[in-house]
Amino acid sequence: GIILSKAIWTVGSTYTFDKVSLSGIETGNGSYTPSVGDVLTLTSNALSATYTYASTGFSSAAPLYWDSFEASATSIPFAAFIEDKQATTGNNAPDHLFGTQSIAFGKALSINLKHAMAQVGITLKPGTGFSEAELATAVGTVKGMQQEYTANKETGVITPASPGSLKDVSTAKVTNQLVYDAIIVPQQVAAGTALATIALNGQTYTLSADVGGVNFIAGERTKIEITVNKTSVSASFTLSAWEDGNSYQGGVEMD
Repeated sequence: GIILSKAIWTVGSTYTFDKVSLSGIETGNGSYTPSVGDVLTLTSNALSATYTYASTGFSSAAPLYWDSFEASATSIPFAAFIEDKQATTGNNAPDHLFGTQSIAFGKALSINLKHAMAQVGITLKPGTGFSEAELATAVGTVKGMQQEYTANKETGVITPASPGSLKDVSTAKVTNQLVYDAIIVPQQVAAGTALATIALNGQTYTLSADVGGVNFIAGERTKIEITVNKTSVSASFTLSAWEDGNSYQGGVEMD
């Protein structure tokens, strides 16, 4: 008769496909601390993977693996876009972050991030007839901002939606300072457009963009300094870190 038997599998080669790992993520101001739920999109050329942050770090059901890259490559470009998934208030934009790095095959990524949105900081200064204590009760609002947007996660560019509805954006007062901050979508505001209001002692003061308008740039903090007097209000624009940029002049009217 015919006797058939089956040989066992012989031992062959073993392959280990290591994940592309993150050794550190920092902002320009120091180490970055993500929050639970934040989403990282890591891209390299045509490859992309999405990671979600939990208490143990960023993880992905389908991460990038080094076997997708050329082992002899000495400069592989990566882009990281982190979506801030924390709830915002008063129509503030989320603080999305973006950074790039090129590394050799198999190395760990360590990416320096920049803010993808723009920041507005209103600073009040007491003038004639006002004390700092009185100004501390003021409420600042950034007027008519386009807060709807699309995000290119490969380039980090945030583009205002068009068309889209304009929204007033509430500011958050910095503790023990006469500074009121808001995060907005990068955008341009035309000359003569109402830019911000200050509500104080039952009176509303309106700041309008002057000649040339105002350009709110990604990663930059546009600082609006307003001196409040009983009879008049004066204002000026400067930019401070996040990053340095252009300077602006503004006009103010009392409603």
